[in-house]
Amino acid sequence: MKERTEEIEKFLHAFHAKQKNFGLIELHNAANNLQTKISLELQPDELSAILNSLNCSNYLTGPIKEPQHFITPSWVFRKRIKQLEVHIKITLGIPKAPVVCIFFKIAEAAILHPINACYEEKSVYGW
Repeated sequence: MKERTEEIEKFLHAFHAKQKNFGLIELHNAANNLQTKISLELQPDELSAILNSLNCSNYLTGPIKEPQHFITPSWVFRKRIKQLEVHIKITLGIPKAPVVCIFFKIAEAAILHPINACYEEKSVYGW
């Protein structure tokens, strides 16, 4: 578990640093991205702040290799925003260019027992 936590934290550190230096590109071809931002009444600059606030406890899955779209793997995080669970898929993108938000959408179904790689606690069920 410790190695997994370190891998997630390393990715987020690189993502936040690259976002600060090169900015952010949103893939607007997904209607869900825009609809989610409208539903949450987010201002244009708020997505950047939300991405900057991601931490290890928001981790859902990744890295996911998507060679047809990006050089670097994508990662999926979840965050509760205005009482709704939002799933966020991001990647570092190409070198010396902005980071990429692939999707930002309200979750279709809540995850009842997400695995939190940041903590080595086990539930009473031994998971």
